[in-house]
Amino acid sequence: MRTTLLLLLTINAFLVGCDGGFTMKYDGRTKLEVEAGKPQSNPQPKPQRPDEPPGQGKDTQTNSRTETRVGRLERKSERMEEFIQDNARFAIQAKATRFLSEAEDYVDQLNLKGIDAYLTKTTRWDGDWFRVRVGRFATRAAAEEKKAWLYRQGLVEEAIVTRYDPPS
Repeated sequence: MRTTLLLLLTINAFLVGCDGGFTMKYDGRTKLEVEAGKPQSNPQPKPQRPDEPPGQGKDTQTNSRTETRVGRLERKSERMEEFIQDNARFAIQAKATRFLSEAEDYVDQLNLKGIDAYLTKTTRWDGDWFRVRVGRFATRAAAEEKKAWLYRQGLVEEAIVTRYDPPS
C-alpha cells in the first residue's frame, strides 16, 4: 500500500509539475534545470569524426581554435598597423642639428639599439636642419608613452612629441 501511494505521488508530481518534496530527475537534471534550459551536467561525449585518428579529436579542435585566435589577432594587428600608417599624426623628435653627418650618426646609433629612427630635412630662414625622429603614432598619448619609455631606457637624452613628417 505504501509503495503504491509513493508511486501515485511520483506520477502525480510528474504530471502536475510539482515534485511534492521529491526531486525529480530528467537526464540527470531537475525539472527546474530542464525548464531553464540548463545543459546536462554529464554531457554525452561527442562522437569522434571518422577522419581523425583516435584520441586526436579534442587536441585537434583546441589547436585549430588556437590557430584561429592567433590568425584573428594577426589580422587585427595588421589592421591596426594599417590604421596607424594611414592616421599617423605624431612622432617623437629625438634630435635636431644643422649637420647631416651628425644626424645620420645618431639615426645609426638608435637603429643599432633597435629603435626605428629616421631623418627629416627642413629648410628655415637660418639654413637646413636635420631632425632625427622616432615612430609613427595615431595619438599623442601613444607618442608620449613611447617617449617616456625611451627616457627610462636611457636611449634618448632629449625628446619632444611633434607632428609626423615622412622621412626625407
